[in-house]
Amino acid sequence: MTRKQIIILLVILLIAAFGLVFLLHSLLMRHPSEHSVSLNLSSEEPVAYSGASLSESIEAETRARPIPSPSEDREYESVYATITIPTDKKTKTFDIYQDIEEATLDRHIGHLPSSVAPGEGGLCVLMGHRDRELKILKHTKVGDVFTLQKNGCLFRYKVTRFDIHDNDEPLSFPAVNGSCLAIVTCYPFDFLGSAPQRIIIYAEAP
Repeated sequence: MTRKQIIILLVILLIAAFGLVFLLHSLLMRHPSEHSVSLNLSSEEPVAYSGASLSESIEAETRARPIPSPSEDREYESVYATITIPTDKKTKTFDIYQDIEEATLDRHIGHLPSSVAPGEGGLCVLMGHRDRELKILKHTKVGDVFTLQKNGCLFRYKVTRFDIHDNDEPLSFPAVNGSCLAIVTCYPFDFLGSAPQRIIIYAEAP
């Protein structure tokens, strides 16, 4: 075999090796490992409330969520209430549970136990995640009517205003007259990572 033939053979083998590497890479990209874990960077940690006063600070921070074990999976005894949220895009009804613990807000909207029940005089406070049920609020506008249902009774609240605060500010609510609703979630809705602000949507019973 001449020197020229040896060089040609080596070039052919090199091209074949590059082709094989490219083929293997393409197959791996189409079929990722079953053990790979995708982190949802848009999820914020559930809001925690640790005091009797509504003016105490509620902090929210982003971190990767561990996959819960079966023993951590929570079964709920009953739904506290439901809320129907209409927008120009769609109308959906969500379950509300009577606490704002992590296991609740990870799946549902929570009712702040120290606030009043739907339909009662005073402020009823609901909390949830902007990238879960409450992401629908990005389409809410002043004048929309939320409908809460509890124990077979319907209570309607008309949206009156939006308040936006930095997350490092203490969360507080103004004194209200009559029956009012406040829904709290992080803001902006489309922010990637830990949202720097929170939005409070206020609505009043007619």
